[in-house]
Amino acid sequence: FRVPEGVPPPEPGAKVTYGQDTFNLFTSSGGPNEVWSFGQEVEEVLTRLLSVREALRPYLERAFAHHAETGDPVMAPLFYHFPDQPALFGEGRAYMLGAALLVAPVLEPGATCLSVALPEGPRWHHVWSGDVFEGGSTAEVACPLGECPVFAREDRLDDIEAAFGALNASRRQSRKFN
Repeated sequence: FRVPEGVPPPEPGAKVTYGQDTFNLFTSSGGPNEVWSFGQEVEEVLTRLLSVREALRPYLERAFAHHAETGDPVMAPLFYHFPDQPALFGEGRAYMLGAALLVAPVLEPGATCLSVALPEGPRWHHVWSGDVFEGGSTAEVACPLGECPVFAREDRLDDIEAAFGALNASRRQSRKFN
């Protein structure tokens, strides 16, 4: 990378970024990323999760429309929806997807269960098991491959009724493979 005469040299980070961007111009594809590229078990999980994503499409479309109208984020930290609960300000894992779904990603490799602190107020429905938890409690939930802990606010179930049924149907379908 040479800088033309009379132009001050860029910061070192700019050189790296330029190099990465230039390299990416000449690549035509990435590695294998089709659902069948990683073996049958992963294919079954990814296929099921794609059907879950499709079931959530109407909910997500409404969430994005709400964002366009109000500026409220589609993905938000818990304290955004529960500002009167200071304990949630330090929550670094869980987030709200729209106003109805609490998602708690599994960040530790090999984890099989997760403790999730639920905001006070509404009761929460674990979408995979159907178990109901009181607001303000800590839910201990299983998190097998392909089942990130997701909870639906009881007072917003109408928002995701169709997807909620599809999630449970998806779980029943996945049990056929095991």
